[in-house]
Amino acid sequence: MKHTFLMRYYGNRAPLTYGAHPIEYTAPYDEFTLGTQANNYGFRDVLTYSRYPARQQAMKDFVSWIKADPALSKDTYFLSAQQLVEYMKAPYDKSGKTVALPTADPVAAPASNGLFSRLTWVGDGATINVVDGNSADIVFNSVSLTAPVKVSAGLTAGALKNVSHIDIKYSTDVPFRIRLLTSDGTVSMTALLAGTGGDRTARIRVKDFFPGTEASPETFTAAGLVNSAYMAKVTGIAFESAATRITGPTKAFNTHIKQLTLRGVATPALCTQ
Repeated sequence: MKHTFLMRYYGNRAPLTYGAHPIEYTAPYDEFTLGTQANNYGFRDVLTYSRYPARQQAMKDFVSWIKADPALSKDTYFLSAQQLVEYMKAPYDKSGKTVALPTADPVAAPASNGLFSRLTWVGDGATINVVDGNSADIVFNSVSLTAPVKVSAGLTAGALKNVSHIDIKYSTDVPFRIRLLTSDGTVSMTALLAGTGGDRTARIRVKDFFPGTEASPETFTAAGLVNSAYMAKVTGIAFESAATRITGPTKAFNTHIKQLTLRGVATPALCTQ
């Protein structure tokens, strides 16, 4: 929870929402829901790691950690879901002064087209079948819950400088990430596509990319938002697994990408060959 909080705090400050049922912090949840209920396949091993008193304490410790930090406590507000909805409708600054609702970020032009057939893709624990210029099938052969597998392609350095958004249409068995790769030691940034089941469409602002889950809090502090200067350093793009305990450590899962469009660059400028 601290890790996720710091990703937002040192990132784009998007609200961090936490949803849970009170029953999850009680003995009946452990003894019945987790212990004997037949339809809890994805949560069978929870009791191996925690029981309800530990979960209660974890929440208390998380709140206390924020309140005890001089910087975090000044910038953090604990709101109910209803309060958050009202704030998003009429946002205000720290002094309580109403601020204007943000406008949508302009979408850059031109738009790329036919990326999959124009780039050279390499698998690392995953395979890719290019269906046509705009679509591809990826099979992630997950062998570990902590070591992601991926397919990646190189891009011409500096070509992504003016990219504002990445559009993607996809369907997937389980969540996966888009990762921006650099060759100069700059931290790589990721965007998680968590939606599964059926066709999905996402428009991702480049400034909504953030350090991957492997990054330390110190990395978050130094990374800052993704901007044109960062995008100019990007030399590759990858699709990376986000395996879960439901998929298991050794199961393959499928992702179909129907369209991938980079807004702000023409395809020929991206190709390394």
